[in-house]
Amino acid sequence: MKKKELFYSKKQIKFQKRFYGDKVANALKKNRVYKKLEEKHKKLIKNSNFFIIASTNKKHIDCSIKCGLPGFVNILGKNLVEWQDYDGNRMYRTLGNISENNKVTLLFIDLEKPEKKEVPDYPTKLRILGNAKIIIRKNKVFIRVKISFVFPNCPRYLPNYKFISPSTYLLKKKVPQWKKRNYIKEIL
Repeated sequence: MKKKELFYSKKQIKFQKRFYGDKVANALKKNRVYKKLEEKHKKLIKNSNFFIIASTNKKHIDCSIKCGLPGFVNILGKNLVEWQDYDGNRMYRTLGNISENNKVTLLFIDLEKPEKKEVPDYPTKLRILGNAKIIIRKNKVFIRVKISFVFPNCPRYLPNYKFISPSTYLLKKKVPQWKKRNYIKEIL
């Protein structure tokens, strides 16, 4: 029999009880935590031009921002998302972590309208907890995440930002500055 994955850890529950948050935490779990993507979640993901991924190895927790044009995260099903992992600085910290420990958390945020009152229940801050898998197709690397839990976060303290434009590196072939440095360009 497969062991059921718990949403809250024993230590999280301990703090919930200590600070009288257990009733709220349980109500949120019952009413706002999902095992699959709802249409409202999909809308935020499809419109996002970035998200933050947290991954870990045996020594450190790491995070990275993943960016692209809206729609760069593909929704493959109700509990599956995937994106192409672009070459960054070639440290491969996220890929290395995933190959060591496939547990990840994705954080999507709509910073332009943190409180979309015109769209009821539209999440402007969304977390996805899941298991990642590295897929290589035609010399391109993709990360696929099977969702364990998806839930909105309170956007109360998010600042309002104005989106200006996508990265110029996404729009045209441009060599990043770091690739022009003497100690790098000779080894690329």
